[in-house]
Amino acid sequence: MLQLSIKSKTLYPSGLCLRTFLPTKLMLVFIFIQLSRIPVKTLYIIITTLSFTLNHIVKYRKTVVYRNLNKSFPNLNEKETKQNANGFYNCLADIN
Repeated sequence: MLQLSIKSKTLYPSGLCLRTFLPTKLMLVFIFIQLSRIPVKTLYIIITTLSFTLNHIVKYRKTVVYRNLNKSFPNLNEKETKQNANGFYNCLADIN
């Protein structure tokens, strides 16, 4: 890791100093530990809700998704394209 030393502060390439990076890292570890304790069924409910929110309420990058699907699979009809788009949003919510 590239480190620069300026006035006893260790700066990382992202511009964060060690004093602000370490508490953020500890907070993220704490959050991930707490998330790992959630039952799997509850996680699937959260993922389904997030997927529905991204697809129908926020409409996150909807035009880009449909345009790319139509370019990639020009022989699919509207129903199949919509199923593929819903699958994309499910995968996107699952990754997050």
